[in-house]
Amino acid sequence: MRPHFLLVAAAVLLIPRAEALEIAHVTSPIVVDGALNDAPWASIAPVTAWYEVQPGDNSTPKMRSEARLALDDHNLYIGYRFFDPDATRIRAPFAARDSLATDSDYGGVILDSQGDGRQAQVFYANPRGAQYDATLNDSTGDENPTPDFFWDAAARIDAEGWTLEMRIPLTTLRYSANSPRWRIALVRNFARDQRYRIYSIRIPRGSGCVLCHADVVSDLALPPAGAHFAAVPYAAARGASNSAALRRYDLGGDLKVTPSASTAIDLTLNPDFSQVESDTPQVSANQRFAIFYPEKRPFFLEGIHLFDTPLQLISTRTITAPDWGARATESSENGGYTVLVTSDRGGGSVIIPHENSSDAAPQDFRSRDVIARVKRNYGNLMLGGVLTDREVAGGGNNRVIGPDFLWRHGDLDRVSGELVFSQSRTPGRPDLAAEWDGRTLRSYAGLLIWRHTGPKWDWYYSYNEIGDDFRSDLGYTPQVGFREVYTNTGYTIRPAGALTSIRFYVTTDYQPSIRGNLLYHVDTTGADATGAYNSTFRVRFSSGRLLAGSRLIPRNQLLFIAQASPTRRFTLIGIDGSVGQQVDFTNARRGSGAEVHFFGSVQPLDRLDLSLDGNLSWIDNGHPGRVFTAQTERLRAAFAFSVASSLRVIVQNDHTSRSPLRYDIPVSTRSGSVNASILYQYKPTYATGIYVGAGDSRVIDEVTGTYTPPDRSIFMKMSYAFQR
Repeated sequence: MRPHFLLVAAAVLLIPRAEALEIAHVTSPIVVDGALNDAPWASIAPVTAWYEVQPGDNSTPKMRSEARLALDDHNLYIGYRFFDPDATRIRAPFAARDSLATDSDYGGVILDSQGDGRQAQVFYANPRGAQYDATLNDSTGDENPTPDFFWDAAARIDAEGWTLEMRIPLTTLRYSANSPRWRIALVRNFARDQRYRIYSIRIPRGSGCVLCHADVVSDLALPPAGAHFAAVPYAAARGASNSAALRRYDLGGDLKVTPSASTAIDLTLNPDFSQVESDTPQVSANQRFAIFYPEKRPFFLEGIHLFDTPLQLISTRTITAPDWGARATESSENGGYTVLVTSDRGGGSVIIPHENSSDAAPQDFRSRDVIARVKRNYGNLMLGGVLTDREVAGGGNNRVIGPDFLWRHGDLDRVSGELVFSQSRTPGRPDLAAEWDGRTLRSYAGLLIWRHTGPKWDWYYSYNEIGDDFRSDLGYTPQVGFREVYTNTGYTIRPAGALTSIRFYVTTDYQPSIRGNLLYHVDTTGADATGAYNSTFRVRFSSGRLLAGSRLIPRNQLLFIAQASPTRRFTLIGIDGSVGQQVDFTNARRGSGAEVHFFGSVQPLDRLDLSLDGNLSWIDNGHPGRVFTAQTERLRAAFAFSVASSLRVIVQNDHTSRSPLRYDIPVSTRSGSVNASILYQYKPTYATGIYVGAGDSRVIDEVTGTYTPPDRSIFMKMSYAFQR
């Protein structure tokens, strides 16, 4: 054992080490124009050691990359030189913010400015200067692109490849001014016959984290920060042809103050929630549970990683139309907290969960909403807690409180859990929901997860239990009164050839109710594969039983995914879904049918993007006449005059047809709508912009099958960011 240990130790010591990452301090100005010709760049040693971590295993990339980092009293600068063996094949569309696709070229940085190795900010840009920013939860690997940060990028394409300059203001980052310690990973995405993922750091194959391998930079001479503010007022006007209020004018805005480098105070007045980009279409027919939509309003996005808990107890889209809001957030290497208070005018819907389905009730009341979240780091252990409180005007409330934790063992294992308790007094509105009769509800919810990643074996095991009377009106909890055991175990091989990885796996999902009767049990066997042209394939067979009404219904299905980015112009084509036996939940019967999601994108010009996204589902139950057919199609065309200026057109069709004789309850024969919108936007920065748009909405008439007279609207919004 001892000689073997010495050989391993010697081998480790002989592995070539990457050069130490350094950030030079500069006093001369750097102009962000993508040219890399400012004087400070010439005196900074470049980062030249890069590693192909996908599909290679920390191998030497086929294309060279260089990066230089600089810091002055106000900004972090990064300059990149990305060499390309054939610059004519660079994939560089004029993309809207946060729209960089994995089949395109881009570069940037993953920056953990708090140094705790748990979350980071992501800043990417493509060869046109189109920007993408997000937050990264390193414990799960999830990126959230909804937050928009204040930073600049400019790029240029030349005969050798392309260059990129980035300027990230220090006020955009949250850090400890006393002992700043950053973790940094530089990134390049190179898309041709394969998607090549290239980093300035080595990431062991199968590792469950990125930040744990990132370069650590300390002893940074950073300002203590203070007194930075950004005010973003907006003015919006809307007009509608079929509305009681033909014209509507809105004024409001957001104010952000950062009294220190780790603390932010946010205030909002009448925040705007206009859907500048419509939500992705989803079929709602024959669904057991409510559909989840992500948050987009800036006020709710500061420190959004603090909202991540094993149970999804915070979903700020449940705060529908706030008059005002106030929030304090602090993030540091030791953890952080956020406290949010809003006054909500109401509107929208509240989820009414059950053990095997969920309903929605109109939120026809005002409320005062409070969300508080705290996290504290103790080495590899994070301890946290959450509190939410909705106080309904006229009586009623919902309060949730409890702790959570995350324990990291090396870079392969994560154990997390949460246990919370709720107490509710429902509003006195039985006209809206049967349980809203002023009753008192008390219950609990708990979740325990063990996630393991590795170069070959991986698994995800969880146990979840939610009591009958648990309610989380400020979260997303569509199901209660059940226990769940879920397992997913996989084994990955990496062949040489067109397929770069194949993962074989088995899963079990077993859900009894709290009282012990079976709700759902499905076993699955399948395989996932990735390969050439950024392709993904999945085939799996599932067999199980589902409760519909009072009946347990067997169901066997084949599920599939196939997608690829074939060429520079045909950037995406794909299909996923399931075929075989289906459960008709409305009538509690088994049938046959399919659920299919199809999507594709083509870029005939670098400035023009055309995409199609749709869903189709149907069920037959062995009798004449189909039970239902539901479909949605969404066609989107976007033309970019520049990175900041674009014109976008969306046409979306939703249609469901039913055979009333196949139903046990009265149903309409058809329902649906057609919506079209056109929008011009000029958005030079993350918060400054002008938007002008129009919309046309038509609803199908059940009897005649024709569409009602159009409800036409016009829309204009202007916002401007004042910063100091």
